[in-house]
Amino acid sequence: MINHHKKAKNFTLNKECAIFENELFDALSIKGLTVDALLSDETDYKSLLKNNKEASEKDRNHWADMFGLKALAKSVKRNLDSVYENLFKQTN
Repeated sequence: MINHHKKAKNFTLNKECAIFENELFDALSIKGLTVDALLSDETDYKSLLKNNKEASEKDRNHWADMFGLKALAKSVKRNLDSVYENLFKQTN
């Protein structure tokens, strides 16, 4: 994109408005979740993993997946919020 912009110069390029590629988007698509829905989930998946060692492998895998996805979602949310803020800055 940057190289194309240098050559074409027929569009505005703001590097502060880059949405970074992240595996989270594919995982959320499969699960039918949004970043906001994931972050608003108050389930403590780490505690579930720690305190339920006798749970089924299926449950433990789900909890581990959700714990990892929530960790990824925090940085993705910061990136998306930053892009939004930069796109819609009010100029004085």
